[in-house]
Amino acid sequence: MLSVRPEHADKIFSGVKTVELRRLCPKLAKGDLVLVYVSSPIKSLVGGFRVDKVLAERPQSLWAKVQFQSGLTREEFDLYYLGARIGYGIVISEAWRLPKPLSLYHLKALWPGFRPPQSYCYLVPGKAGAQPVLECVARSLAAGGWDVDEVKLWASLLPSARTQVLKSAGV
Repeated sequence: MLSVRPEHADKIFSGVKTVELRRLCPKLAKGDLVLVYVSSPIKSLVGGFRVDKVLAERPQSLWAKVQFQSGLTREEFDLYYLGARIGYGIVISEAWRLPKPLSLYHLKALWPGFRPPQSYCYLVPGKAGAQPVLECVARSLAAGGWDVDEVKLWASLLPSARTQVLKSAGV
C-alpha cells in the first residue's frame, strides 16, 4: 500500500511517473507487488503496481537516470534529497487501479487499528489484519472485470510475495 499524495498517484496511474523515489532503502525485488494508498484528501487504497527494479544511487546520478520518469521538477527532486547521500528509485511496471477504491474507513473495518504508515511497512499474507485487505483487493479486481486467470495469478502470488505499503514522505 504505497501512500502517496494524490497528484503523484495520478502521475503513477497515468504512466507519467514510472519511478517512485525514496530516501530509505525499501526491501523490494523485481516482481514484488506494491499497493498504492492515496493520502488526504482521498484517503483510499486505489491500486498498485509490480516492481521492475530498485535503483540505489547518489542523488545526482539518480536524477540523471530518472529525471524524465520521476514526475518531479529538478527543484522538487533536489529539495526531497537535500542532505541525503543515497537516493532510491522504485521502477514501476504494470501499474493498475482498483475498480472500486478501498476507503480508509473500509480499511479500518477490515483491519482494526490500521493507520497509513509514515514511511513504509509490509503487508504479510496470513498475518492479522493484512490478509482481509489483500483478499478484498483480489475480490475487487475480480468484480472489476479483471480476467479470472489474472486474478488467480495475483492471488497465488500473495503467500510468497512481499506486498508493501509505503508512505511517500512529502513526494
